[in-house]
Amino acid sequence: MPTIIKLLLLVHCKNRLEVLWWFLGFRYAGRKSELLLKLAWDGRDIVIPVQDIQTLVAGLTLFTPENPWERWRPARDPRRVIDLGANVGLVSLYFALRFPDAQIVAAEMMPENAAAIKRLTDLNRLNIEIANIAVGATEGTASVRLNESHSRHSLETLQSANLGRLGFTEKTATVPITRLGNLISDLGWTSADLLKVDIEGAEKLLLEDIDGWSGLASNVLMEIHHNVDAREAEAVMTRHSFKKIGHDNFHRTELWFSK
Repeated sequence: MPTIIKLLLLVHCKNRLEVLWWFLGFRYAGRKSELLLKLAWDGRDIVIPVQDIQTLVAGLTLFTPENPWERWRPARDPRRVIDLGANVGLVSLYFALRFPDAQIVAAEMMPENAAAIKRLTDLNRLNIEIANIAVGATEGTASVRLNESHSRHSLETLQSANLGRLGFTEKTATVPITRLGNLISDLGWTSADLLKVDIEGAEKLLLEDIDGWSGLASNVLMEIHHNVDAREAEAVMTRHSFKKIGHDNFHRTELWFSK
């Protein structure tokens, strides 16, 4: 509760009382209705469908000074942005509003999350392209181990012991998968100015395939998960002409690189 109140005080929320009532009902009374979070940011009205507390917190945080990406100030605004591991599209929304002249691609492997991105973009009248595909080191299809949380589904080849403790279920799904270099080519782009990477451990595969895409990206914001050593990831990126320009170790382990 204190976190929600703090975020509501930091953001320009147009339906604070409704948000608090929804939160109390969801958290303490078991009500599972949808909330339409209504924000104003940088002169734009924003509408975010919320069906769980995780999405509420993420949606609020992105549009407050608490968002660590507000510290990332590129020399020039990116014109081509790929959101790898877009989940329900909140980060794609943030970058589309922050960089209104950019082409934004939300790459998300789960069909239900891709549908949520489509609804989000329609509600906010934004032109975000959706690529319903996983990104790794191979082409074809891949098996995904499903998690209780819509943001934590992960490629089955990356799984380890204690799956239940991490919220993973016995259910799996098959999704298309491609290499990052091929995704950029299929978009008709010669390069991407910004890659945001949050792919639940599959950054390991991305780093293994770095020879195929390192020359195609200028800036990378990469979240590091438990199966990847952050120092090794930084070393791999450095060997491929990227320079570490920042990090976020408060909200998550995320490394920022630029060329």
